[in-house]
Amino acid sequence: MIKTRPIGQLDRRLEAQKLTVTQNGSGGFTETWDTIYTTWAYIGPVKSMRDMVALQNVQGNSYEVFVRYTPSHEVSKDIRFLYEGKILVLNSQQEYTEGRKRFVRLILVEQV
Repeated sequence: MIKTRPIGQLDRRLEAQKLTVTQNGSGGFTETWDTIYTTWAYIGPVKSMRDMVALQNVQGNSYEVFVRYTPSHEVSKDIRFLYEGKILVLNSQQEYTEGRKRFVRLILVEQV
């Protein structure tokens, strides 16, 4: 079992964006990424050997991210995350419960 991070370590801002496709006046489509939420998170290097093996063929940096679970905060492959100007995409996710607190552990990979 993974030990979740104390609330005080959720000290980085993570922005979640979702792709919106709209039809323009000339019959084409316009794609825009709209921010759907911003949350506090712990963001650090991936330390689990299992995760490192799974990510060995991935180009770009990978991050282990912990956020508090909130039903309104959608996490899926359709969502991209912004952190310090980097675009991160979801590789895997797991939910954890510690007492009454619920967390989501994400493995995010920098989009190259």
